[in-house]
Amino acid sequence: MKDTQTVTIVLLAVTAIVLGALLITAMPETAQAATSARQGSYLIASVRASSSRELVYVINVPLQGVIVYGLDVNKNEIAKVAEMDLRKVFGTK
Repeated sequence: MKDTQTVTIVLLAVTAIVLGALLITAMPETAQAATSARQGSYLIASVRASSSRELVYVINVPLQGVIVYGLDVNKNEIAKVAEMDLRKVFGTK
């Protein structure tokens, strides 16, 4: 039961962070998750932020951290946009 509760808490925390990050980065109302995948300890989701910008969220579940990368299609560049420690955000250990 403890494992189920831990997984549920982590998933809710990750969801809250992703939604919070979307608000912080001032994404337009038309933002949609285009692709998502889970591989081992990582969750990855891509989001179209605008016609020329894509965001990729990489979430490390065991370490409870998320890194957001942005792709600017016009400039053909990828850069780290944000990095958050979910434990600090939610005050957990």
